[in-house]
Order: sequence, then structure tokens, then C-alpha cells
Amino acid sequence: MTDIRRHLPGLLKVIQARSQQAIAAGQTAFTETDYAELRSLISDFLPDSYGVGEGCLADRQGRRSAFVHLLIYDRILAPDVTLGSDGVYPLQPTLAVFDVALQHDWRSLNVALDTIQSVKRLRSRSADTAAAGKRAAERAAGSIPKSRLPIGVLYFQRILDMTPDMLFADLYA
Repeated sequence: MTDIRRHLPGLLKVIQARSQQAIAAGQTAFTETDYAELRSLISDFLPDSYGVGEGCLADRQGRRSAFVHLLIYDRILAPDVTLGSDGVYPLQPTLAVFDVALQHDWRSLNVALDTIQSVKRLRSRSADTAAAGKRAAERAAGSIPKSRLPIGVLYFQRILDMTPDMLFADLYA
């Protein structure tokens, strides 16, 4: 399996550069065109074994996540699957989901956290429990345990209408 962890610093640089371009152009939010350009930039950055898309994730029982503008999946794990043809990607080969925004206020930050959480909820607790020993071995090897994938990343440049005390008090309450 490909190791998304080693590509994260470069991915964040690509996202940061595109976000700073948008801010310099006077934008306060990404448009669908911006997300498409970001997906293209990330696809160019990553090796061919990775795919980049947008849509919902679905587990084997058919449960779906909220819509995600940016997701990265492993083409090696799903070589014969036409991923995302109907806007739905299988959970299993998905390595990371990103919420990328130029700025968040309290409401939009909660929506972003709920979106990431909707992806995480698709993972079965029983699978996590059964894989506990395997996770320890993967952690010792320096990789992200498969049971923790896909990882969720929130990226934004600015937060509005919030003080640090308010942010941490409400997020960790």
C-alpha cells in the first residue's frame, strides 16, 4: 500500500500555494473551479499510484459520508474499480479527505468538522478492535495504521469571529 504520510508535507505546500494565490486575488472562498484546479495540481504532484477526486465515500454496507471536495485514494488497492463515476468512492482505498477553505467562521468550521466526522463514522468499531494488534505493529514501522485511514485534514488560512478561548473551549467541550 502507498504511504500517504510521506506526501503530506508536499500536499500541504501545494494547498498553501493555491490558497495564497486565491487570497492575493481578493477571494474569500474557493469556487468549484478553484477546487478543480487544486485537484489537478495535487494529481500532478502525487505519483500515478494515487488518484484524486471529489464526492461521497461509501462503506461496504452502502452508508455514505457527506460530500468532500478533495479526496485521495490508492489506485493500487482498487485497480479495476471506476472510482467516482457516480460521485461515490469506496471507503477502502481512500487514504485522505481534505476540507480546504480560505477562511472559516464558527458555523462553517462546524460543518467542516461534521464532514470529516461523517467519513470517520464509516469505519466500523469492530474492525478497529480486531486490528488493534496490527495497528501497534504498523505504528512501530512508522506508517499510519490502515484502520485509521482515511485521514482527515482541515486546512484554512484564517478564522473569523472567534477568539482562541472560544475556539478551544467549544471544540474540546
